[in-house]
Amino acid sequence: MKPVQLILGVHLHQPVGNFQEVLEDSYQRAYRPFLEVFREFPDLRMVWHASGSLFQWLCDRHPEYMDSLRELVCAGRVEPLTGGIYEPIFPVIPPRDRQEQIRRLSERVREELGFEPQGVWLAERVWEPGMAGDLEAAGVRYVSLDDYHFFSSGLSPGELDGYFMVEDLDRAVAAFPISEPLRYLIPWAEAWKVLEEVRRMRDQGNRLVVMVDDAEKFGSWPDTHQWVYERGWLREFFRLLQANPDVVTTTTFQQYWRENPPHGRAALPVASYAEMGQWALPPARGIQFESWRNRFEREGVYQELKPFFRGGIWRNFLVKYPEGNYLHKRMLWLSRAFDTEEKRRLPAYDHLLQAQCNDVYWHGVFGGLYLPHLRHAAYSHLLRAQQGLE
Repeated sequence: MKPVQLILGVHLHQPVGNFQEVLEDSYQRAYRPFLEVFREFPDLRMVWHASGSLFQWLCDRHPEYMDSLRELVCAGRVEPLTGGIYEPIFPVIPPRDRQEQIRRLSERVREELGFEPQGVWLAERVWEPGMAGDLEAAGVRYVSLDDYHFFSSGLSPGELDGYFMVEDLDRAVAAFPISEPLRYLIPWAEAWKVLEEVRRMRDQGNRLVVMVDDAEKFGSWPDTHQWVYERGWLREFFRLLQANPDVVTTTTFQQYWRENPPHGRAALPVASYAEMGQWALPPARGIQFESWRNRFEREGVYQELKPFFRGGIWRNFLVKYPEGNYLHKRMLWLSRAFDTEEKRRLPAYDHLLQAQCNDVYWHGVFGGLYLPHLRHAAYSHLLRAQQGLE
């Protein structure tokens, strides 16, 4: 039996306007030690993405980290991804700005890491069907989304293997499903339990499994640094991956995409990860949603019903919170003013793009529009963009 191929990846992100001490703490507790441990296991490969403002901060404040990352990229062990340079939610910014956001981060990856990125990371995995065309037009060939997106389109767990072609009229991109079971196991479960789950996937015939998630969960989320590094979870996990080539081998999106045909086609609906659907609902409906979910879990039917049991969509945050909606409409109004190539070459345009950073338009568990320093940063960039135009 052939080993299953694993695409393992990390996504590094800090909101535009976040405190410098938060960035430094995340670097010391998560970003730096993760890469140091990964370097110890030469047979492993992974995928890496950082949003543009954090990317630049790493270049400026920790060039030694970028030097180490560059060596791994040159050795073929790390595949960098592109995305929106300031991590916007693509469906709610103008198409012209989407293209520029991707172009700028791709350029940064080429300049700093010597790599031409073909894969994209989507902020919060917010997907809408019309995005396939925009992504292909920006040079993107593949994207990773939650398996929940695929289940919501009617696919069953047994069908999720490899990647699927997702079309928008005459354009298409490849879409890789991210495994929710692995996303929940890593890094919380014992390393050997994660390996057993991968073995189970191999035994049921999977050729590929994907786990790409926030890098902050490996050290800067509450209580994770001690578990992941001081108690040695990450080192043990990597050791097991390297020591069991009959069960699993690591690969990258680019290599798998080049060597394997698509599993099929998929028509994916408007979606993000499942939790987002509850957060986007109005408070009373959110409580009702949670009550039903808890009932389904007690009755043991939640996993079966989950693809059909959906909450709201990301855009509902702009309905739920007038503060976010006003900021969003102010951003759109100003974006229309950058209506020529000459204007978009001004430094002011970069301020507009920074104001599109997603965190200030919604909230998750750890932060969002209720943090005043993030709202202040967004308004500051909008004012500087307008000032630059005038």
